Amino acid sequence: LTPTYYMSFADNDLRRDITCAKYSHANDTIAINRANAIGVGKWDRALAAKSLGKESSKGTGINWPLMRYSDVLLMLAEAENELNGPTAIAREALTQVRARAFKGSPTYDADVTAYVNGLTGHDDFFKAIVNERAWEFGGEGLRRFDLIRWNLYAEKLETTMRQMLCWGI
Repeated sequence: LTPTYYMSFADNDLRRDITCAKYSHANDTIAINRANAIGVGKWDRALAAKSLGKESSKGTGINWPLMRYSDVLLMLAEAENELNGPTAIAREALTQVRARAFKGSPTYDADVTAYVNGLTGHDDFFKAIVNERAWEFGGEGLRRFDLIRWNLYAEKLETTMRQMLCWGI
């Protein structure tokens, strides 16, 4: 994952430290990554609550999700926004996804309620969905296809490259 992706998260977004791993595994030991290397930490075998078993996908103990409820909610929000603008249905779907991400945050109202209510038009709401899908599905292999579907792939790639060049990476 890129440092620009890591920095795009809010500091109190619970998804950031689950999705972005600043460590790696070497011979069953965890090592801190150096030189801005950020790996995908989601579904990390070393953090599994139970022992890994052969009945799971590839013996890892982690079954790859085919579809997640948050994906359904964000698809609903996107479709509703495209058809009717940011309606109450679209806002509720986006709120449910963000509510889980900021659960227990001292700034929950600002990060969830005020954020969603502050999205006034179709374009603002669409940009919020683009960002939310990036944060929610990081490391799951959906982002490239989302960006191609929205015709934003080249734009986002160039923006990331320019930002990393500015940072000297």
